[in-house]
Amino acid sequence: MYQRLFIAFAILLMAVKLDTAAAGELRTGSVTCDFNSTPMGCEWKPKDCHKPTRPLIIASTVSGYNLAVNEFNDYLQRAREYKECIVNDAESDIGDRFPALVIKEVKAETEQVDEDVDSARRSLDLAKIGANQ
Repeated sequence: MYQRLFIAFAILLMAVKLDTAAAGELRTGSVTCDFNSTPMGCEWKPKDCHKPTRPLIIASTVSGYNLAVNEFNDYLQRAREYKECIVNDAESDIGDRFPALVIKEVKAETEQVDEDVDSARRSLDLAKIGANQ
């Protein structure tokens, strides 16, 4: 469902011309990119969004597992806020010249966050098994 929603969002953003507010930034390893240049070799990244760090989940007791659940839930909330932040930055930056570049980078970043969340959830599930033994 999330992927369909994202695709619909991306199509909507491409169809509507938004003013370039430069909420995110374009860059390469050694060359600085800006919204007035050709995007060859450039990548878009959100400017003021901070990716949360995946929690280290270690639990060998029930109380340790309960603490890990709380840490995971906090992480999940921060991951949602981060994804919302990058989408908001993208909305500000999509214009005639860079919609494909911005959408590609937002999609890749949100997929990475989803993978991190799934990995943390698997760790939490394994911790539950260990805490119950």
